[in-house]
Amino acid sequence: PGGGAAEGAPPPPAAPALAHPLNFVAEERLTAQLSREGAVETVDLRGTLTVTALQEAASRSRVLLKVDESGKFTYQPHPKVDRAAFDGGRALAMKDPAKGFPLERALGLLRWSAAGAMGGGAGLKVPLSINCWPEEEGRGAMAVSIEYSLERPDMRLHDVVVTVPLGTAEQPTIQDVDGNVRHDAREGTLSWLVDLIDSSNRTGSLEFTVPCRDPDAFFPITVAFTSSDLYCNCEVLQITTVEGDTPVQFGLTKQLATDEYQVA
Repeated sequence: PGGGAAEGAPPPPAAPALAHPLNFVAEERLTAQLSREGAVETVDLRGTLTVTALQEAASRSRVLLKVDESGKFTYQPHPKVDRAAFDGGRALAMKDPAKGFPLERALGLLRWSAAGAMGGGAGLKVPLSINCWPEEEGRGAMAVSIEYSLERPDMRLHDVVVTVPLGTAEQPTIQDVDGNVRHDAREGTLSWLVDLIDSSNRTGSLEFTVPCRDPDAFFPITVAFTSSDLYCNCEVLQITTVEGDTPVQFGLTKQLATDEYQVA
């Protein structure tokens, strides 16, 4: 473990390069509300599969998918997509075979969602849990211990930022940290930055002291991260042209990001 100051916020995920006749992006957005006792109160996961066509011949194609069939997710294809082909064989093609995917602009082909308490109706687990213990140290100061735990060791979380309100503009004293920290005096927050959390560093901790008398001042904690590992492991198996059954080259990028992820 080592401490240090980080410059600036982590960069946003780079836009996927368009290098194939058909370019797909499977994106998920995760919203979660956790209690400070560790319970998951609410969660909402929404996913979208989009395609950008760069060649007119490739735009008139049929896309064969593999999706999660466990019953955790609800799927909704675009109204212009042949619903019967999707329901019957997980194939995506336009209802009108004479019309292809639009050229050089993204088109949403499929949406999916899962909601409810993780471990409850949806049967899913949050990727990361946060345990925060503020304790009075005396002399008007609080000692704060925070620990993260990777609850999904099969996922790799990038650009993790855990932001803790301090209730004061005073500079905290860092005792120990796995990763780096950034203090924002104007906002009265301390951000804990970890570039990558995976199975090799499933837990990590941050310890600091700060002038404060209220243990509730350190909530709500907000968490942000990205990942290329999705909940709904959507795969493009095969693409062929509607006329002629010719194979079409394609690329698929997967990305998950947090919309709102709080511990309160």
